[in-house]
Amino acid sequence: MRWLLFISVLLFSTSNLPVKNWQISIKSNHVVGNCSSIYTYDQNKIYRYSPEGKLLFDFNSSKYGDITSLDCQNPLKILVFFEDLQQFILLDNTLSLIDGPFLLGNLSVSQTSLIRLSSDGNAIWTLDEFERSITKVDFGGNHLIKINLNSQEFSPDESIVDIHESENRLLLLSDSRVHILDNTGTYAKSRNVNADETYHNISCDRLLQLNKDSIFTYDLTLNKLNSYPRPSTNSSWTTCGNTLISLEKDVLSSYSSNNQPTHE
Repeated sequence: MRWLLFISVLLFSTSNLPVKNWQISIKSNHVVGNCSSIYTYDQNKIYRYSPEGKLLFDFNSSKYGDITSLDCQNPLKILVFFEDLQQFILLDNTLSLIDGPFLLGNLSVSQTSLIRLSSDGNAIWTLDEFERSITKVDFGGNHLIKINLNSQEFSPDESIVDIHESENRLLLLSDSRVHILDNTGTYAKSRNVNADETYHNISCDRLLQLNKDSIFTYDLTLNKLNSYPRPSTNSSWTTCGNTLISLEKDVLSSYSSNNQPTHE
Protein backbone atom coordinates (compact mmCIF):
# COMPACT_ATOMS: atom_id res chain seq x y z
CA MET A 1 0.00 0.00 0.00
CA ARG A 2 1.43 3.36 -0.91
CA TRP A 3 1.69 5.87 1.88
CA LEU A 4 -0.56 8.42 0.29
CA LEU A 5 -3.43 7.88 -2.07
CA PHE A 6 -4.09 9.73 -5.31
CA ILE A 7 -7.47 11.28 -4.70
CA SER A 8 -8.23 11.71 -8.39
CA VAL A 9 -9.08 8.01 -8.81
CA LEU A 10 -11.60 7.80 -5.97
CA LEU A 11 -15.35 7.47 -6.38
CA PHE A 12 -18.06 7.84 -3.76
CA SER A 13 -21.77 7.20 -3.48
CA THR A 14 -23.94 10.29 -3.29
CA SER A 15 -26.29 8.35 -0.99
CA ASN A 16 -23.77 8.64 1.86
CA LEU A 17 -24.58 12.24 2.69
CA PRO A 18 -22.95 13.64 5.83
CA VAL A 19 -25.37 13.77 8.76
CA LYS A 20 -25.52 17.04 10.68
CA ASN A 21 -24.97 16.41 14.40
CA TRP A 22 -25.50 19.95 15.65
CA GLN A 23 -25.11 23.60 14.77
CA ILE A 24 -24.62 26.71 16.90
CA SER A 25 -24.37 30.43 16.24
CA ILE A 26 -20.98 32.03 16.93
CA LYS A 27 -19.15 35.26 16.10
CA SER A 28 -15.84 33.97 14.75
CA ASN A 29 -14.30 34.02 11.30
CA HIS A 30 -11.95 31.02 11.47
CA VAL A 31 -12.14 27.42 12.67
CA VAL A 32 -9.47 24.81 13.40
CA GLY A 33 -9.63 21.46 15.16
CA ASN A 34 -7.65 18.66 16.70
CA CYS A 35 -8.54 15.16 17.89
CA SER A 36 -10.57 16.33 20.87
CA SER A 37 -11.61 19.98 20.50
CA ILE A 38 -12.77 22.69 18.12
CA TYR A 39 -11.30 26.20 18.18
CA THR A 40 -12.74 29.29 16.56
CA TYR A 41 -11.11 32.70 16.49
CA ASP A 42 -11.39 36.17 15.08
CA GLN A 43 -9.14 39.20 15.37
CA ASN A 44 -8.75 39.16 19.16
CA LYS A 45 -10.84 36.33 20.63
CA ILE A 46 -10.34 32.55 20.82
CA TYR A 47 -13.01 30.02 21.80
CA ARG A 48 -12.64 26.33 22.57
CA TYR A 49 -15.60 23.99 22.05
CA SER A 50 -16.15 20.34 22.89
CA PRO A 51 -16.90 17.87 20.04
CA GLU A 52 -20.56 18.26 21.07
CA GLY A 53 -20.48 22.02 20.48
CA LYS A 54 -20.33 23.12 24.12
CA LEU A 55 -18.33 26.29 24.78
CA LEU A 56 -15.57 25.41 27.27
CA PHE A 57 -13.09 28.30 27.42
CA ASP A 58 -12.28 31.63 25.80
CA PHE A 59 -9.29 33.97 25.62
CA ASN A 60 -8.89 37.64 24.75
CA SER A 61 -5.63 38.28 22.87
CA SER A 62 -6.03 42.02 22.18
CA LYS A 63 -2.93 42.97 24.23
CA TYR A 64 -0.75 40.89 21.88
CA GLY A 65 -2.07 42.10 18.53
CA ASP A 66 -4.33 40.68 15.82
CA ILE A 67 -4.37 36.90 15.47
CA THR A 68 -2.95 35.53 12.23
CA SER A 69 -3.22 31.80 12.95
CA LEU A 70 -3.78 29.26 15.70
CA ASP A 71 -1.99 25.90 15.91
CA CYS A 72 -3.90 23.48 18.17
CA GLN A 73 -2.35 20.14 17.18
CA ASN A 74 -0.83 19.82 20.65
CA PRO A 75 -3.95 20.09 22.86
CA LEU A 76 -1.86 21.03 25.92
CA LYS A 77 0.13 23.76 24.17
CA ILE A 78 -1.77 26.02 21.75
CA LEU A 79 0.38 28.35 19.62
CA VAL A 80 -1.16 31.71 18.68
CA PHE A 81 0.73 33.70 16.03
CA PHE A 82 0.57 37.47 15.53
CA GLU A 83 2.27 38.14 12.22
CA ASP A 84 2.11 41.95 12.27
CA LEU A 85 4.16 42.10 15.48
CA GLN A 86 6.17 38.95 14.64
CA GLN A 87 5.45 37.29 17.96
CA PHE A 88 3.57 34.31 19.38
CA ILE A 89 2.20 33.07 22.69
CA LEU A 90 1.48 29.60 24.13
CA LEU A 91 -1.81 28.69 25.82
CA ASP A 92 -2.79 25.58 27.77
CA ASN A 93 -5.91 23.48 27.25
CA THR A 94 -7.99 25.95 29.28
CA LEU A 95 -6.79 28.80 27.04
CA SER A 96 -4.71 30.24 29.87
CA LEU A 97 -1.33 31.78 29.07
CA ILE A 98 1.61 29.39 29.54
CA ASP A 99 4.41 31.52 28.15
CA GLY A 100 5.17 34.46 25.91
CA PRO A 101 5.03 36.61 24.07
CA PHE A 102 8.06 35.30 22.18
CA LEU A 103 9.52 37.86 19.79
CA LEU A 104 10.76 36.11 16.66
CA GLY A 105 13.60 38.60 16.34
CA ASN A 106 14.93 37.38 19.69
CA LEU A 107 14.99 33.85 18.28
CA SER A 108 16.99 35.06 15.25
CA VAL A 109 14.03 34.38 12.98
CA SER A 110 13.53 36.77 10.06
CA GLN A 111 10.15 37.90 8.74
CA THR A 112 7.84 34.88 8.63
CA SER A 113 4.24 34.29 7.65
CA LEU A 114 3.74 30.75 8.97
CA ILE A 115 4.60 29.15 12.33
CA ARG A 116 3.76 25.70 13.65
CA LEU A 117 4.66 23.98 16.91
CA SER A 118 6.98 20.97 16.83
CA SER A 119 5.54 17.60 17.86
CA ASP A 120 7.36 17.67 21.22
CA GLY A 121 6.17 21.22 21.95
CA ASN A 122 9.70 22.52 22.56
CA ALA A 123 10.37 24.26 19.24
CA ILE A 124 8.68 25.92 16.29
CA TRP A 125 8.81 25.48 12.53
CA THR A 126 8.95 28.81 10.68
CA LEU A 127 8.55 29.64 6.99
CA ASP A 128 10.71 32.32 5.36
CA GLU A 129 9.01 33.01 2.02
CA PHE A 130 11.66 35.48 0.84
CA GLU A 131 14.55 33.07 1.46
CA ARG A 132 12.34 30.08 0.62
CA SER A 133 13.33 28.06 3.63
CA ILE A 134 11.76 26.37 6.65
CA THR A 135 13.65 26.41 9.95
CA LYS A 136 13.11 24.56 13.23
CA VAL A 137 14.03 26.80 16.16
CA ASP A 138 13.80 26.06 19.88
CA PHE A 139 12.65 28.65 22.42
CA GLY A 140 16.24 29.49 23.28
CA GLY A 141 16.90 30.66 19.73
CA ASN A 142 18.91 27.60 18.67
CA HIS A 143 18.36 26.75 15.00
CA LEU A 144 18.04 22.97 14.84
CA ILE A 145 17.03 22.15 11.25
CA LYS A 146 16.87 24.15 8.02
CA ILE A 147 15.07 23.00 4.86
CA ASN A 148 15.95 24.67 1.57
CA LEU A 149 12.83 25.09 -0.57
CA ASN A 150 14.99 26.02 -3.57
CA SER A 151 16.22 22.45 -3.88
CA GLN A 152 15.11 20.33 -6.81
CA GLU A 153 12.48 18.46 -4.79
CA PHE A 154 10.33 21.59 -4.57
CA SER A 155 8.75 23.49 -7.43
CA PRO A 156 9.82 27.16 -7.61
CA ASP A 157 6.24 28.39 -8.03
CA GLU A 158 4.52 26.45 -5.22
CA SER A 159 3.70 28.04 -1.87
CA ILE A 160 3.80 26.22 1.46
CA VAL A 161 0.48 26.67 3.28
CA ASP A 162 0.83 24.31 6.24
CA ILE A 163 3.49 22.45 8.24
CA HIS A 164 2.69 19.41 10.36
CA GLU A 165 5.14 17.34 12.42
CA SER A 166 3.89 14.06 13.83
CA GLU A 167 5.92 11.21 15.28
CA ASN A 168 8.77 10.58 12.85
CA ARG A 169 7.52 12.52 9.84
CA LEU A 170 7.21 16.11 8.71
CA LEU A 171 4.52 17.10 6.21
CA LEU A 172 4.81 20.25 4.12
CA LEU A 173 1.52 21.05 2.46
CA SER A 174 1.70 23.33 -0.57
CA ASP A 175 -0.99 24.59 -2.92
CA SER A 176 -0.28 21.66 -5.24
CA ARG A 177 1.49 18.84 -3.35
CA VAL A 178 2.15 17.17 -0.02
CA HIS A 179 5.87 16.80 0.66
CA ILE A 180 6.80 14.00 3.05
CA LEU A 181 10.04 14.32 5.02
CA ASP A 182 11.39 12.64 8.11
CA ASN A 183 11.62 14.72 11.28
CA THR A 184 15.25 15.58 10.59
CA GLY A 185 14.14 17.43 7.46
CA THR A 186 15.36 14.78 5.00
CA TYR A 187 13.18 14.63 1.92
CA ALA A 188 11.36 11.34 1.24
CA LYS A 189 8.71 11.86 -1.45
CA SER A 190 5.84 14.02 -2.68
CA ARG A 191 2.26 13.44 -3.76
CA ASN A 192 -0.02 15.70 -5.77
CA VAL A 193 -2.90 17.47 -4.08
CA ASN A 194 -5.68 16.96 -6.60
CA ALA A 195 -8.36 19.43 -5.58
CA ASP A 196 -10.12 22.07 -7.63
CA GLU A 197 -9.70 24.53 -4.80
CA THR A 198 -6.57 25.31 -2.82
CA TYR A 199 -8.42 24.97 0.50
CA HIS A 200 -6.86 22.12 2.43
CA ASN A 201 -5.28 21.56 5.82
CA ILE A 202 -3.88 18.91 8.13
CA SER A 203 -5.54 18.22 11.47
CA CYS A 204 -5.09 15.30 13.88
CA ASP A 205 -3.07 13.38 11.27
CA ARG A 206 -5.83 13.88 8.70
CA LEU A 207 -5.34 15.63 5.40
CA LEU A 208 -8.53 17.48 4.48
CA GLN A 209 -9.16 18.60 0.89
CA LEU A 210 -12.09 20.17 -0.90
CA ASN A 211 -13.25 20.49 -4.43
CA LYS A 212 -16.47 21.97 -5.74
CA ASP A 213 -18.66 18.99 -4.89
CA SER A 214 -16.72 16.84 -2.44
CA ILE A 215 -14.77 16.67 0.81
CA PHE A 216 -11.87 14.24 1.15
CA THR A 217 -10.25 13.27 4.46
CA TYR A 218 -7.19 11.07 4.38
CA ASP A 219 -6.05 9.41 7.61
CA LEU A 220 -2.26 9.55 7.47
CA THR A 221 -1.84 6.99 10.25
CA LEU A 222 -4.32 4.33 9.11
CA ASN A 223 -3.86 4.94 5.37
CA LYS A 224 -7.60 5.32 4.87
CA LEU A 225 -9.49 7.86 2.84
CA ASN A 226 -13.12 8.95 3.17
CA SER A 227 -15.02 10.96 0.56
CA TYR A 228 -18.22 12.90 1.19
CA PRO A 229 -20.57 15.02 -0.87
CA ARG A 230 -20.00 18.62 0.20
CA PRO A 231 -23.11 20.09 1.89
CA SER A 232 -22.09 23.70 1.26
CA THR A 233 -19.63 25.44 -1.03
CA ASN A 234 -19.22 28.67 0.96
CA SER A 235 -17.92 27.36 4.27
CA SER A 236 -14.57 26.75 5.93
CA TRP A 237 -13.86 23.18 7.04
CA THR A 238 -11.73 21.28 9.52
CA THR A 239 -11.88 17.99 11.39
CA CYS A 240 -12.33 17.10 15.07
CA GLY A 241 -11.62 13.44 15.61
CA ASN A 242 -13.87 11.58 13.15
CA THR A 243 -16.29 14.46 12.59
CA LEU A 244 -16.29 17.20 9.97
CA ILE A 245 -16.65 20.77 11.20
CA SER A 246 -17.83 23.67 9.04
CA LEU A 247 -18.07 27.41 9.67
CA GLU A 248 -20.33 29.47 7.45
CA LYS A 249 -21.93 32.86 8.10
CA ASP A 250 -21.44 32.70 11.89
CA VAL A 251 -22.85 29.16 12.08
CA LEU A 252 -20.63 26.34 13.36
CA SER A 253 -21.82 22.85 12.33
CA SER A 254 -20.71 19.28 12.98
CA TYR A 255 -21.20 16.45 10.48
CA SER A 256 -20.66 12.71 10.58
CA SER A 257 -21.14 10.02 7.97
CA ASN A 258 -21.50 6.27 7.68
CA ASN A 259 -19.50 6.38 4.49
CA GLN A 260 -16.91 3.60 4.54
CA PRO A 261 -13.22 4.40 3.99
CA THR A 262 -11.85 3.80 0.52
CA HIS A 263 -8.63 1.78 0.47
CA GLU A 264 -6.01 1.64 -2.26
